[in-house]
Amino acid sequence: MKTVIIDNWLEPDLADYLSLYLEETILYQAGHKSNMEDDSCILKGQVLFTPLIQFLLFKLNKLLKVHMLTVYTNLQYQNMDGRWHSDDGDVTFLYMSSKKLQSDEGHFEIKGEGKYEYKFNRLIYFDASKPHKGNSPRTNVPRITLAFKTKHAL
Repeated sequence: MKTVIIDNWLEPDLADYLSLYLEETILYQAGHKSNMEDDSCILKGQVLFTPLIQFLLFKLNKLLKVHMLTVYTNLQYQNMDGRWHSDDGDVTFLYMSSKKLQSDEGHFEIKGEGKYEYKFNRLIYFDASKPHKGNSPRTNVPRITLAFKTKHAL
């Protein structure tokens, strides 16, 4: 599967609302690891299956027919780099929600493909089996992503 990037995925007011919601409403917990060998610390937030999340899944299904396995947020600050890992499922959708992050920090990487700039209101979806990681910001501005792990619909 080819990696797909969609800029300005959400309507501007909805993107602004989601950014505030994920930064100010979600409770984040320490200790999340992308894989068992990981010694990094990324903060993970549990996202409930609300009408907002149902709507986002509806929008994802317009791109690619999938069933959701899980949805959650990752929060990183300076020096909280992710580690290479693969995801459960077939396709991972990653939405970038931080408005304050500068474009030259917090890149997302897929091994063998390179770096993708962190950009507010950007959606990236890719083969979940490809090793990938999120790089931390250079400053203490939060880097927040919303991840949907999915399987292809039959």
